[in-house]
Amino acid sequence: MKLIEWRCWNPEKKKWEFFSHFSILMYYEDIIYHIKNGSEQYLYSGLLDVNNIHVYESDYIQLCSPDEEWIGIVKFIPEQNKGWVVSFKDEDVPLFDVAFDNHGNISLHVIGDIFNKPIDKIGLENV
Repeated sequence: MKLIEWRCWNPEKKKWEFFSHFSILMYYEDIIYHIKNGSEQYLYSGLLDVNNIHVYESDYIQLCSPDEEWIGIVKFIPEQNKGWVVSFKDEDVPLFDVAFDNHGNISLHVIGDIFNKPIDKIGLENV
C-alpha cells in the first residue's frame, strides 16, 4: 500500500503538523482541529530532494544544473491532468520530468515553503 502523507500549517504553533493515513486515529484531535479551522492540506509528492527532505506541495525548490539554476514552487494541479508541477514565473513544468532528468544533470533542493520562506525574502515576487 502506498503511503499517503500530508501536512497542515498550525498558525498558533507556527509550525507544520504532519499526518499519514496510518496516523489518522493517533492524531484524530489534531486533524479535527485543522478541519474545523479550514487549514489547507498539502500533499507529499513522494519525492525526496538531494538531502533526503520530503518534497510537498507549497515547497519552494531550487533546481540546479551545471550551467543554470531555477527556483519554483511545487503545486498539485489535478485539472487538465497536469498533476505535480513546478510552477515558474512563465510556465508549469511536470515535477517528475525535472526530478528524473535522464542525463542526471539536475539536482533538486527544498529551500523553503510558503510559510517559512516568504516570497519577498527570496526574491520570487513573480512565482
